[in-house]
Amino acid sequence: MQKKPTYEELEKRVKELEKERVERKGTEEALRDTNELLEKIFSTTHLLIAYMDTDFNFIRVNHAYAATDGHEPEFFVGKNHFDLYPHEGNESIFGSVVEKGEPYTAYAKPFEYTEHPKRGVTYWDWTLHPVKKASGKVEGLVLTLVNVTERIKTEEALRESQKRYKELWDGAPIAYHTLDTRGIITHVNQTETNMLGYTRDEMVGKPIFEFILPEQRKEAEERFRLKLAGEHIPRHDNRIYVKKNGSKINVSIDDVLERDSNGKVIGVRTTMLDATEQKQAEEALKESEGRLRFLSSQLLTAQENERKRIAQELHDSIGQSLTAIKFGLENSLDQRAGCTAKARVESLEAVIPLVQQAIEEVRRIHTDLRPSMLDDLGILATINWFCREFQMIYSDVRIEKQVDVQEDEVPEPLKMVIFRVFQEAMNNIAKHSDADLVRLCFKKTDATIGLTIEDNGRGFDLQGALSLNSSERGFGITSMKERTELAGGAFAIESTPGAGTVVRASWPYNNTKSIP
Repeated sequence: MQKKPTYEELEKRVKELEKERVERKGTEEALRDTNELLEKIFSTTHLLIAYMDTDFNFIRVNHAYAATDGHEPEFFVGKNHFDLYPHEGNESIFGSVVEKGEPYTAYAKPFEYTEHPKRGVTYWDWTLHPVKKASGKVEGLVLTLVNVTERIKTEEALRESQKRYKELWDGAPIAYHTLDTRGIITHVNQTETNMLGYTRDEMVGKPIFEFILPEQRKEAEERFRLKLAGEHIPRHDNRIYVKKNGSKINVSIDDVLERDSNGKVIGVRTTMLDATEQKQAEEALKESEGRLRFLSSQLLTAQENERKRIAQELHDSIGQSLTAIKFGLENSLDQRAGCTAKARVESLEAVIPLVQQAIEEVRRIHTDLRPSMLDDLGILATINWFCREFQMIYSDVRIEKQVDVQEDEVPEPLKMVIFRVFQEAMNNIAKHSDADLVRLCFKKTDATIGLTIEDNGRGFDLQGALSLNSSERGFGITSMKERTELAGGAFAIESTPGAGTVVRASWPYNNTKSIP
């Protein structure tokens, strides 16, 4: 027979039951609070949430999920997911989650609204979680989705922007590079690598100073250091860089400091322009200015020498002839009282040769200054006359002529230029060459009118003669070159000691009508 519990035991049992009731009530309240919280989160979150059974029928969806298609949550209950959103690939994934009991996550998956084509394609991050019983069997699926369309569009825009930036960076006509605070190249564009002949990998990570002419590296490093230190250094500078093939290139650089958001200097950004042509143009300009100064001084000297020569000739020849004529006339006048008419006539006749001689001297001087034959008969007759006169004086020099141009094919403004170049070249041969043969070629092609004077004389050191610092440089070469080029032509001279000299001058035939 079972023993009845004592009063104390009953009282203890009652207390235990009351405690269990209180604990159960607290648990129920906590569970209710938790359910309310979960319901609030489920209903108000922007995260799309759907709960479905293992056959993919919707059991419940939240407002965010339903609103995506413009429906209320009740619309989805009982409907199959893949009847609404057919997709063989996703159906296979859903089946695998049910079978394996393992969650699946997909990132940035595109989805096109077939019922709302104007909405276009959207992109989603989504996760499928299995809901399991205590036994481990899957009894449902929770699908969560996040709309990442804006993020994808932003990323695509960023990629497109980076692509355009790279195209602009590499396709720019100006070379760019960036340096860190040690002078190490961090970025370099394709224009600069092409300019120097290196690949990007051969430049990035190297100090920029390695590519500068060794003699300029120390100065460049000091400039870089002072710029980083905040010293006032001009942005623009010129440097000589050494290409991969060893050749040198003049570069004009413009560098500015790069700073972070706090204003701290983090490097230097540099643009580079190939200034080789500019440098060559500057040097050519300096050379041209030097030649112009030299020519101007020589012109003044030549002008004074010409004045001196003309004055001397007037004094020595014309002056003497006029003096003799004066004495002859005075003598005739003094003798007229005691002389017969015949004697006076004979006295005056003796003066006539003196007058004729003076006339010849005037003609000679006039011809030297500007041969009237050039205006009256043309360049071909003048060249022939000059060659005859030349051989009368220098009888041991033979002249071979090849003339293949018509008088009317040579523009009037060019005739004096050609004659002066020819005259100067012949005078140089007479003075300096010791030649016994001169070949003259004066011809016209479809494109040019050309003049070539070649001798078999002793030649000369052309390099020294053309040097502005050469004390032996004469006015003749400069005069011929300047005359030719001022008339729009090209001038060249070739000479080797012991092998004679060749002077070439040519003018574009199509442009000669406009020669000043």
